[in-house]
Amino acid sequence: MQYFDIILFAIVAGVLAIRLYRVIGKKTDFSIQKGRATENNSLKAGEKEAIDKQDSHKTGEGLGFLKKIYLNFDERSFLLGAEEAFSLIIKAFNCDDKKSLRALLDDNVYIAFEKGILDREKKGLFVERPITLNILEAKLKSAKVAKGIAFVKVSFVSDQVITIKDMDTDSIINNSDASKKKSDVWEFSKDITANDPNWKLTYTESG
Repeated sequence: MQYFDIILFAIVAGVLAIRLYRVIGKKTDFSIQKGRATENNSLKAGEKEAIDKQDSHKTGEGLGFLKKIYLNFDERSFLLGAEEAFSLIIKAFNCDDKKSLRALLDDNVYIAFEKGILDREKKGLFVERPITLNILEAKLKSAKVAKGIAFVKVSFVSDQVITIKDMDTDSIINNSDASKKKSDVWEFSKDITANDPNWKLTYTESG
């Protein structure tokens, strides 16, 4: 996994927790998990996600197929949530916030992110705050459903500025004077047959 270059965030754990809560409270097709899923269901009480139960375990590709199976899916609201998740996850990674990452990432992706944080610590490095991030573009790249699991890939283009320093000398070890345009492809997935509305990050690719 490559280190993520990031942006604008003077963080304490409480600030990130508040932001996560605000995202969870939004009524969109993309819910972000914080703690137990039963405590963070963005659907109204008693409301069920609309799926075609007869076809829910079929396999197919394309946005049209996803919308046929998962009737609640709305591309615009999903992308808004994906942008928020992109920002929160990158900031959490650079702020060594493994607790928040644990709630937002698939197990395999979390292991890779955790390794990145531990490697940075072993080298005696830290990311200086504030960090700055500006998402320029987010596009739905692909969608598929396989045996009741929906997978959606989103391509992100962002301007990122990051300063990495040595803990002992406080010296800058990377060149971060200018904004860096970065391209990423992230894949999110969820079990559309379950009541849990949360999507998790299952794959990352940096351009």
